[in-house]
Amino acid sequence: MEVGLIICMLVVAAILVVLLEAARKGSEADRALRRQRIVWILTVLALFAAGIAAILAGSLAGFHRNRAIPNWAFIYTIPACWTAGTVLYVAFAPRLCRYRKRVWITFAAVLALATARLWWMASIEADEIRHLECADVTFPEGADLVWYESKGVFASTSVAVVDIPFGSVGEFKQRSGLAQFDPGVPWWKSYWDATGMTDLLSTDTGNEHSVIENRDIDQLRFVIIHDGGGETRRVFVHTNC
Repeated sequence: MEVGLIICMLVVAAILVVLLEAARKGSEADRALRRQRIVWILTVLALFAAGIAAILAGSLAGFHRNRAIPNWAFIYTIPACWTAGTVLYVAFAPRLCRYRKRVWITFAAVLALATARLWWMASIEADEIRHLECADVTFPEGADLVWYESKGVFASTSVAVVDIPFGSVGEFKQRSGLAQFDPGVPWWKSYWDATGMTDLLSTDTGNEHSVIENRDIDQLRFVIIHDGGGETRRVFVHTNC
């Protein structure tokens, strides 16, 4: 919803720019400059919109591990497009911008700061295990991501299956604030149907689960730890953040 609204705002801004510039009168030189200004602004807006559209397309399709188009290709598109748009804006603003230098420089600085934050956010989103930390699910060293899916842009729902060393189970529970675990598997095991691993959750034997709800930030964490023996334990996680 938020992404669609941003794209609509960019489209409206582009239409207004074209109408305002087309309505101005002047000499042939002025009209040539206006045409250049229109192309410049529309190109900048198109780059911003393309980045947002790419992340929207990726979120609607769902971020899956091991698919033909890797997750990072969608995630890094928005900061890449915004970087290109910012560079293009700064490169031509001295000649084409109607406003005083301090105005367009201030605007360029805001764009640069927003773009830098987008790169930082993308670096977190591209790391699937690290992304789960947004829901305070913190995995220990040696964790191996087996399956991952995330849907949504600003508010996302993530489903993951992670193998952790047997000796790190206590650390995982403590760092993630998962103090209370009950034996067995509850009804919400269907959250992991898409993983193809629900056979491990078909019986209560060797499984324990925990549900943590934080109403203050509208956050839910569903966690199941499967004990299949050996040196690792398989952790099933469903979070929203």
